[in-house]
Amino acid sequence: MCLYTIYQLKNKMKITKGYNVQIWCGLKERDTEYLHSIEEVKTICQKFVDEVGQCVSVTPTEFIYTKGNEEGVVVGFIIYPRFPKKKKQIRKQAIELAKILIVELCQYKVTVTTPTKSYMLENKSLKK
Repeated sequence: MCLYTIYQLKNKMKITKGYNVQIWCGLKERDTEYLHSIEEVKTICQKFVDEVGQCVSVTPTEFIYTKGNEEGVVVGFIIYPRFPKKKKQIRKQAIELAKILIVELCQYKVTVTTPTKSYMLENKSLKK
């Protein structure tokens, strides 16, 4: 990359304060052991972002816990400098999407994390 191009990029940077929120969600249904796919999660997320005007990332993960493990996803939200939103709005949208995912994927618990707090949602309609 030539120095002139680097100079142009530096002068075109838009900088905002950073903030990120993640939704941590398993893919295995609570009662049936059915394993949902990443594609299902992407479809749910696409519908959500189309409705609210947002952008999210979907990253596969694996939860390793005492006497078990489970495939899952991390859905990420950031302050996108091109279309910045307030922290509260991003957090609220993440919690809204988490509520959709917990029902659609038949999860008992889903966690939403911010740099300073964790919110655990519980699906009371499923038995413990």
